[in-house]
Amino acid sequence: MTIRSAFSLTLLTTSALAALTGCSKGGDQQQGIARADTLLQQHKVPEAVAEYQKVVATNAKDPQANARLGGAQLRLGQLTQGYHYLLNARSLEPKNADVRLDLATFYMITARYDEAREQALSVLDVDPGNVRALRLYAASATTKDDQAQAVKTLEAAKEKIAKDTAAQLALVNLYLRKGDTATANRERGSVSDFSPAPPEARVGRALDYVSVGRREDAKRILREVPPGDANSSSASRMLAALTLADGNVDEASKALSAALAKEANDVDAIVARGQMLLLQKQASEAMRDFRAVAGHGTELAPVHYDLAVAYMQSANGAKTREAIDSALKSANQELQTALKLAPGYPDATLQLAALRTQGGAASDAVADIEKFIDDNPRSVRARTILGSALIAAGRLPEADEAFRDVLRISPSNGEAHYWLGMMLLKADNRPGAMAQLDTAATLSPGLFEAINQLASLMVADRNIDGATARVKKQIDVAPAATTGLLYNLLGMISMTRGDAPAAEAAFLKAAQSDPRLVDPHLRLAEIGMATGKYDDAVSQANDALKLNPADTRALMLAGTAYQQKGDVAKARDQYEKLLKINPRDGGAANNLAVLLSEKAGDLDGALKYATLASQLAPADPHVSDTLGWILYQRRSYAEAAKLLKGSAGQLPDSPTVNYHLGMVSQQMGDLVAAKQALTKAVSSPANFAGKDEARRVLAQLK
Repeated sequence: MTIRSAFSLTLLTTSALAALTGCSKGGDQQQGIARADTLLQQHKVPEAVAEYQKVVATNAKDPQANARLGGAQLRLGQLTQGYHYLLNARSLEPKNADVRLDLATFYMITARYDEAREQALSVLDVDPGNVRALRLYAASATTKDDQAQAVKTLEAAKEKIAKDTAAQLALVNLYLRKGDTATANRERGSVSDFSPAPPEARVGRALDYVSVGRREDAKRILREVPPGDANSSSASRMLAALTLADGNVDEASKALSAALAKEANDVDAIVARGQMLLLQKQASEAMRDFRAVAGHGTELAPVHYDLAVAYMQSANGAKTREAIDSALKSANQELQTALKLAPGYPDATLQLAALRTQGGAASDAVADIEKFIDDNPRSVRARTILGSALIAAGRLPEADEAFRDVLRISPSNGEAHYWLGMMLLKADNRPGAMAQLDTAATLSPGLFEAINQLASLMVADRNIDGATARVKKQIDVAPAATTGLLYNLLGMISMTRGDAPAAEAAFLKAAQSDPRLVDPHLRLAEIGMATGKYDDAVSQANDALKLNPADTRALMLAGTAYQQKGDVAKARDQYEKLLKINPRDGGAANNLAVLLSEKAGDLDGALKYATLASQLAPADPHVSDTLGWILYQRRSYAEAAKLLKGSAGQLPDSPTVNYHLGMVSQQMGDLVAAKQALTKAVSSPANFAGKDEARRVLAQLK
């Protein structure tokens, strides 16, 4: 089966659907929606989705059909498709409460609690007694302030929620999250749990549990769906979404494998796999999945947004300005496409504004975000991005006000405190900045940049003990997804102290806590090189390369470690791979030149790479030494002498450089200079290649 025909089974093109339906506008559309509604009530979700799709194919601007289709697809675990149609429905009917609450449910599935809370509150602003909004508001409250306010709101609406099991369970769970077990038990005594769902409704029941904040119960139900069940693909997709959002990549991968084993071209499973690859920093592989969907007639706004994110991740890892600019240009284009497909798409709108800020068009970004806020006054994320754009535009008083607006809406918002801290740092108010950063790290234990900045300032103030203690405190409260980064930070602080054993222990914990992190392996490889443990250095560098085969730092470390071990072939392979990725890496070119001249006997190749290194770093005395010594070996003594004199002038205590200068001086007939340089070389307690020859020649000169 080709990918095009497979996709048509999941999401038919507009022309194909129109041919299937034969629907006329108006009454036939309403009849189609009514049929789909009936099927949905009978738990025949795939059949209902097909009916809604027919209506949307006939009239893509039908708000009701888009809304019902998006909501039904959530129940199928078709989250990307469902999100797309809900975004369209919101654009067509911004005040539709059901659409906003379905969006809130999507955000709850993907653990985007701030956005879920924003949607629930926007409904409660208009309809304070909306029971579904009340339970989603309770479930999405994550900070102490938000939880306290949610308790007050639900307690005040007790009469409204008295007959709604889900809302009562949301309140019970809210008390449990607050740590008020006694009240939770009292409330639980008056309400029974959800009734067991029939097999055909288990995915829907999992959604019920998500909507009241009980994710683990949702996962349990989904895990219980047998592989051969008609709903197993829906369950697998939903389980993958929940586990991936919670940072459990292994279980998400297994769930997606199960879905794709059943239907190799499952649109939503392919997109979810791409999202998982993005989380693992594998942008190129993720792009292949997103393009497989976007390139075959399945025009979904979230897929283009994901492609934009992949391009931005690619830009972060790019080595040249040209590659960065190209990736960011592609990201911009994908965001524009996403907005054409789903006007007002919040993720795309705000990310585009962030890109404009980064690209130097902060004023344009400010105007776009202010318009967005007019339509979405409760958006904390928009106000945060507005503040950062105002900083970039140099409008600091307005930026300060934007972040304080965030805190008025969400008093426990750690990111707002982080940005206030950065502004104070820019204003040279170091104590105030550190206080704000500490508050940010306390309120948002997963906001790594806050603790990273705070610890950096403490280290700069030479308060190494304080920085160590503060990071250890953060490790105790941080979510698992951030623990690896924190241990890595702890290792770097220990390196600043010069405590290699403590640093090594911290980097090992970092790698164990988050197997996706590359940096701890690189740090461990560097420690191995510094301590002469070249086997360990090779092992750690190769572990880093398994995670990112194109990591030039890992290739350099692996090449250097192999070179120290005397494994010429493997060292050469690593350097050549590095230079293929970045032909302007002078360090790799220099090391490869040394390797070829000293170990491989390839003076022509050595000269090629040494010349390249010299062109890239003409002022580096080590590079000049390498090229000078190769020229000496090729008997180009005059050129060699000029370079080696310059190196010795910058590195007067280097025994190797003095040895090289002494040898070329002898060949040039400058015996005084030769004797002086060789004496300095052999007097050094350090061992170096050629020390015996230096002694022999010096003895002859005497």
